[in-house]
Amino acid sequence: EWFTAGTYTLDGVVHSCDCEEQEALFRHYLLARIPQEYMNLGIDSYFGDEEAWVAANDYLENWDNLRRHGMGMGFYSKTQGTGKTFLAMTMARELVKRGESVYCVYFRKMIEVFQLPYEERKAEEDRLRDCTVLILDEIGRPVSEAQRALWGEKFEMLIRDRSNYNKVTILTTNLTP
Repeated sequence: EWFTAGTYTLDGVVHSCDCEEQEALFRHYLLARIPQEYMNLGIDSYFGDEEAWVAANDYLENWDNLRRHGMGMGFYSKTQGTGKTFLAMTMARELVKRGESVYCVYFRKMIEVFQLPYEERKAEEDRLRDCTVLILDEIGRPVSEAQRALWGEKFEMLIRDRSNYNKVTILTTNLTP
């Protein structure tokens, strides 16, 4: 049996836990839209750039001051699979634990928001604009001129609004600035 009230077993070792607290944390991760594959990963799962790991941890150590000034962070790599999303989701988990309103969105999904019916779109736009920490994962290149115009307008408006009100945005991308 791998689970009894107040304990869990991992790699054959029984650990105690506060199951109510773990369930509440899991619900908060779901509300933040942290993908399940990233909910339990720790430093031992990270294989990316060590400097990026240090920068992410430094950011978290200085969170109170950075939050106050709306300072975000970006993770860039020419290629996929280098740990950018892992770092952003690790930061998201830590900030959720600190009680912050975090919202993680795959960039192409964010763009689809503008195709929703009005009430749904309004609610989603409000959440994108108002959360304390917005994580935009895999910001990509538009594939058409029409998409470029839409992305430019909506993306610029979102980032400008978040910046004006000192809301933190964390980005991951393969695109150069």
